[in-house]
Amino acid sequence: MEIIKQGAEAKIYLIEFNGRKAIVKQRFKKKYRHPQLDDQLTPRRVLQEARCLQKLPVLVPQLYLVDLPNNTIYMEYIDGITVRDHIVNGHADLKYIGKSIGKQLATIHDSDIVHGDLTSSNILLKDSELVWIDFGLSYVSNLPEDKGVDIYVLERALLSTHPKEAEELVIAF
Repeated sequence: MEIIKQGAEAKIYLIEFNGRKAIVKQRFKKKYRHPQLDDQLTPRRVLQEARCLQKLPVLVPQLYLVDLPNNTIYMEYIDGITVRDHIVNGHADLKYIGKSIGKQLATIHDSDIVHGDLTSSNILLKDSELVWIDFGLSYVSNLPEDKGVDIYVLERALLSTHPKEAEELVIAF
């Protein structure tokens, strides 16, 4: 397996799965966390991410397999570019992107799903369509406060990652 990314929670590998390019997201043990707590939390987060991926009414990678004993999710590989890279490369229609993110995030929140880690790196662009990724910290909530925090995190991420473009993105959002 070829590792393509590593985050704070998981390693991401590129593989072939049933003749198709696929992503394997494998959560690893947290050495700072008590082992019993880690053994409870990690599979729960894997399962929560898989459930959210299946429930979402927006474009997300197709779920292929959930391997709870190994804390692993197998899913569709999306051949796209992150919104972050698209903006950094100067090719972005900021109004379109901001408006699309706003509409689709409203749809996600209307489904009572909170992403938990909204950044421009966790949204891909493929053929001018948004594909939402990395629901590893997602959860179900109907509380407006939780959804508001999601929006706040996105706004702060946009301001720090795209300071020149953030205002236009947020206004369109």
